[in-house]
Amino acid sequence: MNKFEYIKTLVAELNLEPRDLTGDEELAGVDGWDSMAAIQFIAVADSRFARSVKADELANCRTVNDLVALLGGRVA
Repeated sequence: MNKFEYIKTLVAELNLEPRDLTGDEELAGVDGWDSMAAIQFIAVADSRFARSVKADELANCRTVNDLVALLGGRVA
């Protein structure tokens, strides 16, 4: 899965407002990104990408690209 496919999946799985995301967006400005979406991200990272994301790692994320980076090499 490439980065843009992942971002599209992220929007769908986290029930974010559908729009074209490039990855450079600040999470604070993404409609629907809230504490529940953060918890869902952790669950999706674990179940779909076999990546255990810690709350402090997620707290350091500022952009959509930062979320992608948390998944390491699992998203190209």
